[in-house]
Amino acid sequence: MNAPPHRPKIRILYIIFGLGMGGAETVLFELANGLDRKEFEPIVLSLSPPAALSRKFADAGIAVHYLTMQRLLQAPMTLVSAIRTAQRLEPDILQGVLFHGDLAARLIRLALGKPQVVSALHNVILGKKYVDLVMRYTDSLTDAVTAVSHAVAETHVAAGIVRREKTTVIVNGIEPLRFARPPEADLTRLRERFGIKASTRVLLCIARLGPAKNHALLLRVFAKLSKRVPDVCLLLAGGGRLEPRLRAQAEQLGVTAQVIFAGVIDDVPPLFHLAEIFVLSSTYEGLPMVLLEAMASGVPVVSTSVGGIPEVITNGESGLLVPSGDEVALENALSGLLEGPETERRRLGDRGKAEVVANYGTARLVERTAALYRSLATSPRA
Repeated sequence: MNAPPHRPKIRILYIIFGLGMGGAETVLFELANGLDRKEFEPIVLSLSPPAALSRKFADAGIAVHYLTMQRLLQAPMTLVSAIRTAQRLEPDILQGVLFHGDLAARLIRLALGKPQVVSALHNVILGKKYVDLVMRYTDSLTDAVTAVSHAVAETHVAAGIVRREKTTVIVNGIEPLRFARPPEADLTRLRERFGIKASTRVLLCIARLGPAKNHALLLRVFAKLSKRVPDVCLLLAGGGRLEPRLRAQAEQLGVTAQVIFAGVIDDVPPLFHLAEIFVLSSTYEGLPMVLLEAMASGVPVVSTSVGGIPEVITNGESGLLVPSGDEVALENALSGLLEGPETERRRLGDRGKAEVVANYGTARLVERTAALYRSLATSPRA
């Protein structure tokens, strides 16, 4: 009996500005690492030098090619290098990640006349107005668009940035087992690292210290909350340009001793198990990975009801949702959980974890994306 003809692997080249710690970067790793290497060959092109997640990609055996862009003035030469790299690698599919990667993928397609291009949308807001205009007028250079939530997809379709008929919702996915509770000794060391007493109750927020996350509102809420609830602290994990301003605000509010600016944390999963509540005060989101991670850890979540978050959390069942910008609602939700019975916190945490395990595992993300890649690899360009 003759052996079946050899089928070459589908080579996907992911283009991203850099591999720093972030939700989109984490999704990229989960996706590339989860693809069947017998069928797919994932390669990453980072427009900038190695960063925080680079070792993770290397350890997983995912090839990464690095360019040298660090300033906007380097963009033209970086694009030339990206085109040459893509020409040498001859991918079947280009997938852009975030604005810079997405635009680079489209321009490579324009320069080379191939390959197929997938655009990945991670947020309900792309950025400044010129970003939306650039993406709208280069949409013809893409063959498929993925969105991490229905809210993200509908926002971009309604704005005319992408076409509905080529847009597919593929939600983010995580590996829940990574968020199992660590040994108590590890948690004790974490508390000592941050100077948190064993009796202190922890509110946790893991997010970039930028305008979209609205930490300023969270600090105002925490300042009021700390007067009602004794022995509580707010642990802020993440870095960003607003850190000096937020530190100054914490001092003005008189909560410096109770607010911990932890910076960027490489090993995130144990942090969730320090927390009594995980909180997000964002003004807009797509479908934040950190939300899924918190839920997978079993910690109850209080979040603003923005972007794709209401698609994951049923208010009062798998978490608590409050309107964006509503300080009173956020304070009431947090104080109600902190001052209420432990059984209610456990109920919300357990149901949130069950929701993520059932519907937001890595396997589903990989399966749906792989199906899209197969379809593109066997179809003529749209």
